[in-house]
Amino acid sequence: MVKRARTVVVTGGAPDLDALVSRDNQIDQLESSILIYIGKLSQLEHTDDQGREMISLARIASTLEVLSDVVTTNLAALGHQRLAGGIDLARFKDERTSEFANAVIRNLEQAIAGIGQAEPIQAEQVLAAKKPIQELAESARQSLLDKLQLSERKDVTSFSPGFGYDRAVQTNRSFRPSNS
Repeated sequence: MVKRARTVVVTGGAPDLDALVSRDNQIDQLESSILIYIGKLSQLEHTDDQGREMISLARIASTLEVLSDVVTTNLAALGHQRLAGGIDLARFKDERTSEFANAVIRNLEQAIAGIGQAEPIQAEQVLAAKKPIQELAESARQSLLDKLQLSERKDVTSFSPGFGYDRAVQTNRSFRPSNS
């Protein structure tokens, strides 16, 4: 789902973006069902260990739902902004932006895989990836800036991949999609 979201946001049309949101709604319903079931289980007689396990499972379900919201709902909104602005993000793709996106996806998948597992090493690996991902983000940002058609670079000095491009579109009228 994570990899599909990235593709849909960059190149998908409105129906693709709406399908992402629909998928998120299904995940919301699944989370609600899991929490209701755990709630019913908690009303039955159980040991302290079973109670702690139910709390852990409820946290896992909620965490996965939040991740789904970030991956789908927020990215779908960005995709709709891309369509509304007529922006061709695919023209910005290069080795640096791909490397950044792949690192983020790998780390997110590793974080999701580690949810619910008592594996401190895996959590440390996810956290340790923060600095290299920040370095890749800066490299991708520079690559994007190199490709933007702007009147002045200072207009987008705070531009950041993903959540910052819409602000750049709003604040700089000279940002236009290429006609090629």
